[in-house]
Amino acid sequence: MAAQDFFSHTGADGSTMGRRLTQTGYIWGLVAENIAAGQKNPSEALQTWIDSPGHRHNILMKGVIHIGLAHVRRDPDQGEVSFEDYWVLVLATPIK
Repeated sequence: MAAQDFFSHTGADGSTMGRRLTQTGYIWGLVAENIAAGQKNPSEALQTWIDSPGHRHNILMKGVIHIGLAHVRRDPDQGEVSFEDYWVLVLATPIK
């Protein structure tokens, strides 16, 4: 997102989060994604998600066994979409 100057759950190529996860070889049965931008540290990003009912639901979803957290800092972020810090949290469970 930072490198391609956008902020969305939909990839720059039109992909969904589920499709991107599948392309890694992960065979998922349950998956959710939280994104945030502008928060300067993990605590701020997590608080933003906790304060949002939909994102909080994802974090507390029963059955999640794998999580991945990514952070990218682009300083200076000179694009039209300019947040400097970008956060992605993926929560998933594989098909057994």
